Amino acid sequence: MNTPGDFVGVAGPKAIYIGMGDKSEFDQINRPATKITSDAGKEVSVKTVEQEDVTVIFQFWHVD
Repeated sequence: MNTPGDFVGVAGPKAIYIGMGDKSEFDQINRPATKITSDAGKEVSVKTVEQEDVTVIFQFWHVD
């Protein structure tokens, strides 16, 4: 199975997605994590930081 690596995506002027391939780096972000299931059925841990009117969403995709 492919392991998602690091990525950055911009969804309009107010949302930035940052994918992290290293769980230990993801864990260092001092925010609570929420585990969700993607539309494709994959588990994703998400941490969100809001700064002024921009939201940064950190993601760690769990792999089998």
